[in-house]
Amino acid sequence: MFTVALSTMTSLFICIFVGFYAAKRKLIDEVSIDKLNIFLLNITFPFMIISIFNIELTPDVIEKGIPIFIYGLAYQAILIVIAWAFLKVVKFDAKQKDVVQFSMIFTNIGFVGLPLIAAVLGNEGLLFASLLNIPFNISCFTLGVYLLQPKGENHINPKTIFFTPSMISIWIGLTLLLSQAFLPGTFTSGDQITRLPVFLSKTISMIGGITSPLAMIIVGASLEQTNFKRVFSDVKLHVFSLIKLLVAPLIVYAICGLFISDPQILLIVSIFAGLPTATIGTVLAERFGQDYVYASEIVFLTTLYSLVTIPILFLIFG
Repeated sequence: MFTVALSTMTSLFICIFVGFYAAKRKLIDEVSIDKLNIFLLNITFPFMIISIFNIELTPDVIEKGIPIFIYGLAYQAILIVIAWAFLKVVKFDAKQKDVVQFSMIFTNIGFVGLPLIAAVLGNEGLLFASLLNIPFNISCFTLGVYLLQPKGENHINPKTIFFTPSMISIWIGLTLLLSQAFLPGTFTSGDQITRLPVFLSKTISMIGGITSPLAMIIVGASLEQTNFKRVFSDVKLHVFSLIKLLVAPLIVYAICGLFISDPQILLIVSIFAGLPTATIGTVLAERFGQDYVYASEIVFLTTLYSLVTIPILFLIFG
């Protein structure tokens, strides 16, 4: 598991370098980054969410789906408490505080976690990981959007939270999944059983598959404006990375181990808690006029360190 995890993380980090190189060569500029952010949020990310839900509603999914949903909310609640405690001890500028809070709570499940679990644990692990991704997506585009809204707009606005393309794709995905309980009829492509016709499932999966590398490329391009000397000399960011990537998953593992009996699900929950910061935070920060460069720096540093910490976590939890 150590080798596979290291290989997967290295591939994703190379995507960041590609984006950085493209920006350095002026192949991508700030306008391009803005357009790519919009394209990711409104097109590829919603397609990826729908493809995650486009699975067969088996008895195993029904039996484990609700508990896994609760586990997903539980470990995120733990991360919320950790983020609150961290910000009580370590002070950040007002422009950075919301970005830091978001970055501690939301990990890179969609762009790092799912490919990682698929590579290490195979299809069964990916199924559990996909189910855990459901509460993440819901909380990311409700609580996450709430946190990153500019001051004075920190209220729940149903239009900007519950009816974004990403949230609409969640409603569509849930409808696809749950409708199998009432309306029979699925399609088979090889070993995969889906709710949609094969050609449509493949198209959705193909477009959604762009999301992970594209998100990493956006992060890399955003880093072109970064002063790396300042980033690596920022003690707060190093402390943040240590807590997020090692301390937080150990705490989650200890607490969730008290009520999660399935070792594979406990492993996935704990690994998810120790993933680098969610790349979507950079996209949302830019969308809401927050310090998206600082958000990119956090994603970069936590992804860099995760090349070492994630394989270590697999050794500890595996």
